[in-house]
Amino acid sequence: MIKLSLTQLLLNLNKEESRNFDLGSYITLFNTAGGKDNFVGAYLVSEWYRRNLYMYSLIQKITESKDKRVMVLLGASHIAMLKEFIKIDRNFKVVELKDIL
Repeated sequence: MIKLSLTQLLLNLNKEESRNFDLGSYITLFNTAGGKDNFVGAYLVSEWYRRNLYMYSLIQKITESKDKRVMVLLGASHIAMLKEFIKIDRNFKVVELKDIL
């Protein structure tokens, strides 16, 4: 049995390769579910994408210009999407967890 501290666990789960695998699953696997006339997979992915937009919207709404840092603790695939949103939004900058801990 491997024992990890919470810090080690968070760092392992937030490696770039973990985020890319999780994010890719939504597009390459889940999105293809259903038949040619059934878009259950695309619906699932769209709901997941919507959830990411809602979470990002909350971050935008609850932060203020005087805030110097905001910590967001989410699963790897959610963080991957938020990082994509932040690339577009010039009001935020990503700082990796490993650089803070």
